[in-house]
Amino acid sequence: SFVGSAYYSDVSPVRGMLNVPINPLTTAQSNAIQTLLACNVPNGNISGTTYTPATCALSTPPGTSGTCTTSGIQNAGNTPTAGTLLTAQDYFNGVLSNPLQAFAGYSASGYPLPQSCGKNFVILVTDGMPDTDKNGVTPSPTALADSAAATSSLLANGVKTYVVGFGSETQATQLNTIAAAGGTGLAYSASDYPTLAATLHGIVQDILSSSNSAAAVASNSAQLNTGTLVYQAKFNATDWSGQLQAYSVAPTDTPATLGPPPTPDIPAGTLTPTWEASTKLPAPDARNIVT
Repeated sequence: SFVGSAYYSDVSPVRGMLNVPINPLTTAQSNAIQTLLACNVPNGNISGTTYTPATCALSTPPGTSGTCTTSGIQNAGNTPTAGTLLTAQDYFNGVLSNPLQAFAGYSASGYPLPQSCGKNFVILVTDGMPDTDKNGVTPSPTALADSAAATSSLLANGVKTYVVGFGSETQATQLNTIAAAGGTGLAYSASDYPTLAATLHGIVQDILSSSNSAAAVASNSAQLNTGTLVYQAKFNATDWSGQLQAYSVAPTDTPATLGPPPTPDIPAGTLTPTWEASTKLPAPDARNIVT
């Protein structure tokens, strides 16, 4: 049903909708996303449940004029944040397959998920506060708690959630609760297209910088003694730089002392950074590379 110039329906689904499955950003994937983002606000001539689309300044590409279409995501329902996040969790877990989830956009073509170096993230952009619980009940006093529980569950499965409040209807305190439970601390805020674009760019950069890889540690000794070192190799996916870090291992417990200066208790097995490989290498013009 059409209920106003901004909303087509006031019925909230229980779960979210998987509109476009995650795939490599090919031309076809980009076109699918752009189609969903097409302007569809029925701000033209309205007669009952029928409307004639008017000129929209937010059509593709952004900032140009054009005619609104019905191909974009329709503004409908209230704000079922918890259900949307739980659908994301089911999608990442590979269980988006029951009849309810089929309504949410499930199709076999959505799997397998593309390789992501073992790192997955959710970016939640919302223009309103959670008002629908995980069972689709609106209004619900547990909507916020259900949303935070959903991001907490995602985090427990290795998926961090970034939260962006877009527009004047968002309240930082509630969104911060959801972001904190999702492992990203505080929510972001955007008020228009430029600030939203800048915010999303910053989040993507943060994801790239945190999507680093660290190999399992390796020791130079099968026994714990004063000469034992543990080595770990890491790389930064932002610039593909790498590190080889060595850590000394405390062979025994060292009790705390009152000093001066006071020293803390150091349990056996405590790792202390000792050196990083780049500090051991000669200057670039003094190196000999043997192949």
